[in-house]
Amino acid sequence: MRTLSCAWIVVGIVAAVGCQREPGEAGGSGPRAELGTERHDCRPGPAEQACDPGLVCLSQLCVRPPPADCTVVADVFASLDLGNYAEPDERTPVVAKYRTACEKALVSKEQGECVTNAHGREAAIACVPRMFPERATPPVGTTGPADCDAVATKIKNLINAQQATLQNDPRTAKYMAAVIDTMRVACVEDQWPDALKRCMLATSNDNLMNQACTEQMSPELQSKLQARVTTVMQQMTQQLTQTP
Repeated sequence: MRTLSCAWIVVGIVAAVGCQREPGEAGGSGPRAELGTERHDCRPGPAEQACDPGLVCLSQLCVRPPPADCTVVADVFASLDLGNYAEPDERTPVVAKYRTACEKALVSKEQGECVTNAHGREAAIACVPRMFPERATPPVGTTGPADCDAVATKIKNLINAQQATLQNDPRTAKYMAAVIDTMRVACVEDQWPDALKRCMLATSNDNLMNQACTEQMSPELQSKLQARVTTVMQQMTQQLTQTP
């Protein structure tokens, strides 16, 4: 399949979805490996940016560290929120909430041990910041998740307007939904600048090839987005080919 177009992000998504093939079809060998993804080379630069979230760079290879016991992590946060003597009917949903957040954030064993040894709630949160994305303060020039939700909705509407026939295929619709959600997550976690989001929200349905938005996206952001989309496409291909 084609790689994500740096010329225009929306066109890249349509191309990626439209060109998806079953394994074994001509030219369907799958997406090329991307730096920073699991079991591939680390990206150059700061260690915290070398690999995708949840991965660590060891011997120049991105690998997934041993996971934390999310039940233990959840119990710690529930105790910090409620104390040690809360009734089960009060404690159970809080534990479940934190367990889900822990699993979603791919908390590592090392981070989990940091939580259990932390003194106080703020110290525990500092061990696992990805469990608390709402606490992240966007730097100057960026805005919050609400704007990114609007961008994701706009991208969905643009694709639907230009490629309405794709939605008639349930398989393709699943790909599109997954990639659009990946766009939303990238917008939040990679802290897309205001100028980029404003440009994307202002794009008309008949102007998908607008170059102005590309100019607002740095090569680093383009690379990060490409890596995210490639990963989700690989995951979706694996899931859907295993479905009877």
